Amino acid sequence: MLRRLAFCLPLALVVAACGGGDDSPDAATTVETLAPATTIVVPDGSDACEDAPDPADYEATVPVVRRPCELPTEVTTTVVVDGVGYAAEPGDGVIYQVTAIDASDGSLIGSTWTTGQPTNIPQIALGATPDTTVPGSTDATTPTTTPSSVPATEGTLDEELIGAQVGARIRIDVPAGTPGAGALFGGATVPAETPVTYVIEPVVVVPPLVAADSPRDLTIAPSVDATEVTFVDPVVGDGKVVELGDTAVVAMMMLRGDNEVVLFDSWYQGQPLVISLLPELMGGAEPATLPGVFEGLQGARVGGTRVISMPPEDAFGADGRPLLGLPPNTDVIVVAEILGAY
Repeated sequence: MLRRLAFCLPLALVVAACGGGDDSPDAATTVETLAPATTIVVPDGSDACEDAPDPADYEATVPVVRRPCELPTEVTTTVVVDGVGYAAEPGDGVIYQVTAIDASDGSLIGSTWTTGQPTNIPQIALGATPDTTVPGSTDATTPTTTPSSVPATEGTLDEELIGAQVGARIRIDVPAGTPGAGALFGGATVPAETPVTYVIEPVVVVPPLVAADSPRDLTIAPSVDATEVTFVDPVVGDGKVVELGDTAVVAMMMLRGDNEVVLFDSWYQGQPLVISLLPELMGGAEPATLPGVFEGLQGARVGGTRVISMPPEDAFGADGRPLLGLPPNTDVIVVAEILGAY
C-alpha cells in the first residue's frame, strides 16, 4: 500500500483540508474520466509498443502511454521530458500524476489523470545514497535536452524518483515478479506476476521541513482590529501562480495578530500542509481552510513567502481558539512558504 503524505493539519488547529469510470468496451484504449475531455490514451494495434519513448507522446497535457516492445528484465527508468527546479533527494516528499499499464499487453491498470487527484510518497528512498546530479546533466540544476535514463537503485521503486523534477515525464518499466511492483500507483493491487509500465509527472517535490528553517526571525507588522485580509510577499517566488481551484502545498507559521505569539509552526511539526482552494469546499460549518488563508494564498507564487493578516471573521471568529492560546475576536497572521501547487 502506498504511503500517504501526512500533509494535513488537524481541523481543530487551522481547518486545512487535503485537496481534493466505468470501463468502456475498449478499456485498453481509452478511459473516460471525471474531468471533462480528458482521456488516457493507450494505443492498440501495431503501433501499440515502442522500443524507445517518443517525447512527442509525453508532452501533451495527458501523455500517451505505450507498452515496451520487449518485456523489461530489470527496472528501467527514463526521463523522457525534462522537468524544472529542485531535484528530489532521499527523504523528500513527492506528489505526482501517474498512469500504470500492464507492460505485457498495454491494458490500463489505472491513472490519477482520470481523477484529477495526484498520489504521493511522503519520503522517498530513505535508505538510498543521495545523488545530486540530474540524470543526463552535469549538475543538479541543468536539465537534459534529450530523453535520459536514470540508473536504477537497489531497493524499493520509490528510489526511482530520486532526481525527479516538477513537470518531468518519467517512464518506469518494471519486470514481472518485482516486489512492490504496484507501489507507485496508490490504491492499485498489481499481481506480482504482472510487468508494469508507469508514466509519472511530479507536480510537487517537498524537502523535509526542519525547525531551523522556520521564519521566526522575519520582521512582521502586528495586526489589530483589521477590517480586511491583507498580504505582503517578503519573498517573491518564480514558480507557478496559485489560483482559485488549485491545491497549494505550504509550510505555515500562524501567530496572534496583537502580540505575535506563535500558535502553530509546521517547520517544528516537520510536515507541510495541503490546502484546497476549491470554492465549493468553503461553504458550510466546516470550510476547507480559514477564509483568510483561502483568499490570501491566491496569487502567490511557488517558491515565495507570503504574510497574510486577517481579521477575526476571516480566522477563528468570536470564539477564538483557546487551546491554541488565541483569545476571542483576535486577528491572526499567517506566514506561508509556497512549496508547490497543482
